[in-house]
Amino acid sequence: MHEITKTQVLFWSGANLIAAALLFWATEPHSYDYYTLLRWAVCAVAVGSGWAAFSVERRVEPWLYGAVALLFNPLIPVHLSRSTWQPIDIVVGIGFVVSALEKLRFLKSAPSESLEDSSE
Repeated sequence: MHEITKTQVLFWSGANLIAAALLFWATEPHSYDYYTLLRWAVCAVAVGSGWAAFSVERRVEPWLYGAVALLFNPLIPVHLSRSTWQPIDIVVGIGFVVSALEKLRFLKSAPSESLEDSSE
């Protein structure tokens, strides 16, 4: 099992919250460029968070993050109507918030020696 550092937990928690904010903001009308940026950001956070979850042997999270990464993939985009994307954006945003809060809860409950930042 791979050890995860406090810095990594904080980084991915913050990334999840930023992605959630972008998703919630996406329910308002924006230019096409914003939605392109949204796809890149959400896909990148989903891939990174999924890899982090996989590296600590989580069972379900990597699959959920993988599905989000595929859905928001900027290279082969999924084209849906705005009315279809809005609830997806909200549900995925809520998922990112819940995931960030879960990571922060883990950070508070984990023994401090198991989350030491190493200089390696």
